[in-house]
Amino acid sequence: MSKHEAGPIVARLLTAKQTAAYLGRKSTEVLRTFPVKPVFVGRSQMWDRRHIDLYLDSLSGLEERNRQEDVVDEINRHFQTN
Repeated sequence: MSKHEAGPIVARLLTAKQTAAYLGRKSTEVLRTFPVKPVFVGRSQMWDRRHIDLYLDSLSGLEERNRQEDVVDEINRHFQTN
């Protein structure tokens, strides 16, 4: 790779199938109860990988916040105001 070529691009927005796979699931059914809600890009529902990571960090204790609900509330507030 030359110094002017970009490295591989990692998608930030994921489709339902990609999100389920990212969560280690084969079925998208997991998304029905998943607290991180999708954003719409045109007509397409997409899940923000960063928001998924924030939520998962809160579950595993990596997030500084004490309650995972705070993270979900923050994410949902962000999309309600934008």
